[in-house]
Amino acid sequence: MGILAIYDITGIQDFIFSTPKLKEIIGASKLVENILEKYLPDILSDIGKNESLNIVQNWRPIAPEQPAPDFAMLVDSSIDAEVLYIGGGNAWVAYKDKGLYEYVNELLSLKIFKSTYELRLVSVGVDTDFSDTSMIEGRTRYERDTIALQKALKEEKKRLISSRPAGGISITKQSVSTGQPVVMVDQDDQTLLSRVQVFKRIEAQDNSDNAGVTEFDAYTLKGEDSLLAVSHIDGNNIGASIGEFIKKYSASYQKAIPAMRSISNAITNYYKSAVDRVENKLRLSIENECFLNGIDPDTRESLSTFRRIILNGDDVTLVCYGKIAMTLIVELLLELAHHEITVVTSDVTGPKTHKIPVSACAGICYFNSHFPFSVAYHQAETCCTWAKLAGREKKGNRSTGHADHRTHGSWVDFFVNASNYPEGVDDVMAEFSAKNDSSEIPGRPYCVHMPSGEGDFWVDVAQSRAVSRLENGLKYFNADKSIAWPRGKSKALRDALSGESDPLVILNHMKAQRRSLDRVQNPERGMDDNEIAKAGKYSVCYDALEMMDLFERLPEEVSER
Repeated sequence: MGILAIYDITGIQDFIFSTPKLKEIIGASKLVENILEKYLPDILSDIGKNESLNIVQNWRPIAPEQPAPDFAMLVDSSIDAEVLYIGGGNAWVAYKDKGLYEYVNELLSLKIFKSTYELRLVSVGVDTDFSDTSMIEGRTRYERDTIALQKALKEEKKRLISSRPAGGISITKQSVSTGQPVVMVDQDDQTLLSRVQVFKRIEAQDNSDNAGVTEFDAYTLKGEDSLLAVSHIDGNNIGASIGEFIKKYSASYQKAIPAMRSISNAITNYYKSAVDRVENKLRLSIENECFLNGIDPDTRESLSTFRRIILNGDDVTLVCYGKIAMTLIVELLLELAHHEITVVTSDVTGPKTHKIPVSACAGICYFNSHFPFSVAYHQAETCCTWAKLAGREKKGNRSTGHADHRTHGSWVDFFVNASNYPEGVDDVMAEFSAKNDSSEIPGRPYCVHMPSGEGDFWVDVAQSRAVSRLENGLKYFNADKSIAWPRGKSKALRDALSGESDPLVILNHMKAQRRSLDRVQNPERGMDDNEIAKAGKYSVCYDALEMMDLFERLPEEVSER
């Protein structure tokens, strides 16, 4: 007998995004990553040395083209514990006995509290026999155990009472950000810091990539270009893909554990590699002086970078200069869609290679650098949710009624928070999505990529909602002055389409000057101004007007590399 244990962390989003300071967000993100990637392995290693126990932690494949190691505990009775895999915000560990499992939990909980004050460890374990290959009610021992483990984890999370460190008392100053007692003053910006903020800032100093950029203002230009963007990317149907893959190997722990290790490691590496490739494209475009021209070279190089806030499996959050956000996301979604996850397993015949197609959706929130970051992140998450729903609609009517709940294709949605909406983005995006479903000239969300194998219906949907339509509109409004509308008229039409005045007045005036918007709306057919005015802000025309200062595309020769 043994213990199959799972580790999870609660309170992550509040811990990372509850501050407007980028340096604290960076540090908080790294602290979260450390818990399962560093603290847990270190504790297991120390226990092994101090207690003379045999604890195995080499779960990753030695190379991407190699299969993952076998489940060693099955064949070596001297092993007291073995890390099964770490990824996607969880860690799975096999223990020989309950005592060791509880001892590790005690040490890890204490380490988390001392390092973060706010995060909580959630861990559950189920008794099992790892060598059991019995089948009960159509399920193997491995399947029964994993179902029971996930159920127990869900119940344990519901049972936990959220708690935070005690606040200040009447004789102490309190941190404006956390409400906790002040323990230090930051000498750089004179901020009064609580213990939690100190933890985050120290971690940020130790992990300062992007040339040490730790302030949001580094990703903005002063004045009109002061907006930056937070983007949330989430893989489509990843849970289903993992389940389908593991199902082939679920007959026993001996087969399932190496497969689980391989696919978990492959997903993590795949998303990191895609982000790296896009980062390289942006760097090449700057070196070739074909991106963000008109800005001095040093500033241009800084603005072309982006900060990785979260990069955990298929869960990605990035912060960047507002003008490159849509380019960054479109390139990343294309990188993910144009390649496949490679998973290597092994059986008696030798290594076997499996290819798993990938797609993802993204949400972008454009906001002022002093706007509450937690709200901006929520808005980006909401946009990502609506992007996913766009890939589940039927014949133009948004629905989650698909039996498999799959999202078809890669989609992006966005929200320009120029007016600093404190909340309510859920209602705003719901209104946009509902109106666009019934529009003849629909706008956001936009389809970035649709695999041909999804069928004719989805190919047609992708064409009518293609992100290239937004790009065409942006090219028109940002074209040479002899072709494009004057900036003042463009902004006036944007305001009119949002309901401030009658857009037909402006449309008729510009039509008299032979500047029609037909090709902005739909290059394949013309349409009269009444149709444009009727669509209002629920159209690609309005989206292009809203984004005309917030989108610069990479040159095709760089994008295709």
